[in-house]
Amino acid sequence: WMPGDGSGMYLGLGKYALDNAWRIDELIRIAERNGIYLMLCLGYHGELADRQLYFGEQAWDKNPYNRKNGGPCDKPADFWTNPDARRFYKQRLRYIIARYAHSPNVLAYEFWNEVHAPAEWIREMAQSVRRVDIYGHLLTTTYGDDAVWQLPGMDFAQTHWYGDGSQRDCVTTIVNIHRFHLQRYRKPFLLGEFGIDWRTSDLTYDPKGNALHWHNGVWASLMSGGMGTACIWYWDNYIDRLNLWHHFRPVADFVKLVGKAWLQNWRPLQHTDPILETMPEPPFGDLFFTSTLGWQRPTGDTFVVHRNGKVESNGETSVFLFSPSKPDLYRPPKFIVDFPQDGVMALQVGTVSSNAVLIVRIDGSEVWRQVLPEGEERKDERGRTYREGSYKNRRWDETWKKWDYIYEREFVVPIPKGKHTIELDNQGADWCTIPHIRFSPYRDRRYAEVDIVGIQTDTMALIWVHNQHSNFQVEKEQGGLREALRNIQFEILGLKDGSCRIFQWDTWEGKMLQEWRAKSRQGRLGLKMPELRRDFVLMIQSD
Repeated sequence: WMPGDGSGMYLGLGKYALDNAWRIDELIRIAERNGIYLMLCLGYHGELADRQLYFGEQAWDKNPYNRKNGGPCDKPADFWTNPDARRFYKQRLRYIIARYAHSPNVLAYEFWNEVHAPAEWIREMAQSVRRVDIYGHLLTTTYGDDAVWQLPGMDFAQTHWYGDGSQRDCVTTIVNIHRFHLQRYRKPFLLGEFGIDWRTSDLTYDPKGNALHWHNGVWASLMSGGMGTACIWYWDNYIDRLNLWHHFRPVADFVKLVGKAWLQNWRPLQHTDPILETMPEPPFGDLFFTSTLGWQRPTGDTFVVHRNGKVESNGETSVFLFSPSKPDLYRPPKFIVDFPQDGVMALQVGTVSSNAVLIVRIDGSEVWRQVLPEGEERKDERGRTYREGSYKNRRWDETWKKWDYIYEREFVVPIPKGKHTIELDNQGADWCTIPHIRFSPYRDRRYAEVDIVGIQTDTMALIWVHNQHSNFQVEKEQGGLREALRNIQFEILGLKDGSCRIFQWDTWEGKMLQEWRAKSRQGRLGLKMPELRRDFVLMIQSD
């Protein structure tokens, strides 16, 4: 609803484009006819951006709040504090609520998409909505911090997460994001956007439409206690173009199957580690450590890596390995390991910004150093200085006037047998990305490479069982899974003693596969899965 940014009429600040308002009327009518609930987003990050953004979405020059367009603000930051700007925004809220609040298919209002709005501004606007919205629609925003999400006016927390295309999968990250928000803020949580790569559509990585990354994200979010499934952004040139809509049906039907039981007081699932009935050879394999945070200071720096595949930590680390050039973000990780034999720590380097100097220290002593890019300085046809190296390609960042070097390759560091503290550092000029680290041989292969994600009460459990090799990278590199996992055993803890009914749900076809009975004894329910190819869901109900 601003000049040159859309197809609506523009009449000035405080005057609303009725042609666009009618389009939203029609959108809501379509949602009502089809049983779809909408989160109406009232603003996006580009509106308050006055510098070049990656997709060219900066729009402060067109913003009606900009003084150059007749508004009250000289710069974007004034929007939060200028009295006239706040008054006009409240007036707009009043109009939106008067026009759309009648519909029960308006699930929520989202103040901002990917804007770090001040908590005091969010509080004031939430109170303004509460005074005029007699229907009490839910309120949220993205992004938020402790001050925002602890506001009573924020009904549910929300964030967005994207990989950079080099991650193995999204499951661990999505589960951790949900558990963090649900435990910290004690209110519903929605992953409002996610995707394989923030720079491009999932279509780039999945032109055949196997939908593995999307599928895994949907089920991981639902079974982590999300208020809905993780929402994919590229619906238009991925979901719609490849006609993948049918993937919504199995999860929608499962939600209906659970029915009113969703209203129970769920808690995270307790379970033993999944193990294989027979010991595979060789006995130790790869263990992948996945970074879960994006552009932010890591919340933890110490990670105890167990041979069963689990990692204990004092927080999360970022896919960005920052150097001391960004002191507010710099917090290098260290790993407590116990190698069963001489092995390696393989660093998957994604992108290097300008220059990085990777350093590995074992028990306090430096054992490895790698300068990236590695080569000599050269000039391109436009006279810009760059370095040669083993990267796949380089990309000029016009906003920051620097080169990004795209590596997407492993750098291998030898690690001797035994217990060690391994420090990973970057002493270069800027950051690089390390989406995952491979420790090998390390993982005890008696422990199945399976994700067990779920929620439970004393009398019921919902469990997503996922073969970790069922991911978009394996599909891309190998053309699909080579074989299924067989004879997996684990126990569910904390169910009341007695007989249980167990239902197995096909997450791809949306149908019940089988039903059987078992007994929980002393709070332990044993489960044995003869075969796991990709994933399925178990629903357990005590009699």
